[in-house]
Amino acid sequence: MNRSEAKTAGVLMEANRVFFHPLGLEMRTSGAGGFEVHERAASTAVFPPGALTTEEARAKCDAVAVRRRRAGATRRTLFGWTVQQVDGRPEATPLDFVWTERAIAHLASIAERDEEAGLIAHQVVDILSECWLLPGGVIDYSPPEDGGKEEARLGLSAWQVGRLLWLARNLPDIGAANEVAHPEVEGVVERPYSGLYANEIAEAEVLGEEVAAWTEEEPAPERPAQVLKRLEDLYGLAQPGMRFFRGDPKALDAWDGVRERVADEMAKYLADRPEVDRFLQGDLRAEDLEDADAVASELADRLAPLDEQEARVAEELEGVRRIAGPIRVALYRLRGEKAAPPLPVIEPADLLSEIAQEARTCEDASGFILWLQEATAHLVEESAG
Repeated sequence: MNRSEAKTAGVLMEANRVFFHPLGLEMRTSGAGGFEVHERAASTAVFPPGALTTEEARAKCDAVAVRRRRAGATRRTLFGWTVQQVDGRPEATPLDFVWTERAIAHLASIAERDEEAGLIAHQVVDILSECWLLPGGVIDYSPPEDGGKEEARLGLSAWQVGRLLWLARNLPDIGAANEVAHPEVEGVVERPYSGLYANEIAEAEVLGEEVAAWTEEEPAPERPAQVLKRLEDLYGLAQPGMRFFRGDPKALDAWDGVRERVADEMAKYLADRPEVDRFLQGDLRAEDLEDADAVASELADRLAPLDEQEARVAEELEGVRRIAGPIRVALYRLRGEKAAPPLPVIEPADLLSEIAQEARTCEDASGFILWLQEATAHLVEESAG
């Protein structure tokens, strides 16, 4: 892609807006027909007023977004990631790249209105710039002045240390809070389907005291990870309804008391679903549909973008295979190995037609299965030869 194409396609604009400008850099086209990256102050690495308000700028932004989605789908299929990872570091995105300026400003305004939160009102942006969005939606906080000393001492990541401290401090109260009924219920009665048992609450308290003691004494190397795992297990058991899943007799009895009402609510929910969803999930047959044409139209509308995406991914994968093929053959030749021959190409329609024809002519199922086995063996022989 030459510099003219990069500008027209929006690649240069988006490279600066998303990557270079936030780093205090700017990529420009050079007189030699290439690109150069220049140092800029973070406060001046911005587009001029009005440059991003035009229809052309919006079209470029959208075009790059489509390109990113398509390429990302291919890379996830081939490699399992979109952004190539650095060894020893998880794939992560700086959180201030994820939050918009409007969202950050809104957080700051909320903090300023709250007397207690006002203490950190002017630190919101700085805090977000030190956070990373990890796969699965987990947010990790790694302030530069911390230097990772506490994480290294405990053998955990920054996020795990924060999670450990939070669970150690709050889990006993969480486990006990689920024991009692809602305040509107007269008196304090036990909710037999929620909460930790007394011995589990006591265990959480002991673990919390152990974690608190680590500020003055060094734990065994494997102990922090063990304690975190046990606290996570207890936290899962403290969730509402878990006593039922653990087979507690009182919880099962309590469930029996509301089973019929829940069943009625579920039936009502299922009946109120759109007809297309009920058909799609197998709850309705074609002959039961009130408007089969409308359902077919809705299904076709849902399928169309998926077909387009599948075609795009298949085309990109085919391009990757075409590029990789000669490289793989050259590598085999360099190593003195024989490259595996490609599998014979069989058009799906021809294969389905042949299978259908054989299925109609076979007298029984066993004969058809035998034919499939023989056909498969023949294909394998052709591939090996």
